[in-house]
Amino acid sequence: MKYVLYGCGETGMPSYKSVCFQCTVLLFLSTVFGSLSRHKETWWWNEEVAEAVRNKKIKYGKWKKENTVEARMEYKKSRQNAKRVISSAKEKKQKEWANDLND
Repeated sequence: MKYVLYGCGETGMPSYKSVCFQCTVLLFLSTVFGSLSRHKETWWWNEEVAEAVRNKKIKYGKWKKENTVEARMEYKKSRQNAKRVISSAKEKKQKEWANDLND
């Protein structure tokens, strides 16, 4: 049983034209829709948020390593703090944008 892929010949190897077409489509999509990377810039990220998230990750690692109730409670507190910091940063940026639109 032979499987013929799109753009592939009898040998199963993609032809030069199909590879060029696929590269052209990817290049076009990346310029139209932005980067195809999964890492996107967040509009509300700042140093305070970065510090809260970093602290949360450290506490998570400590909890997983020690596996104690105290470490879990520390992680939960830092997770709540990170959520609070992120929501306040988002709200602050939204208010800044609203003021910029009103001016």
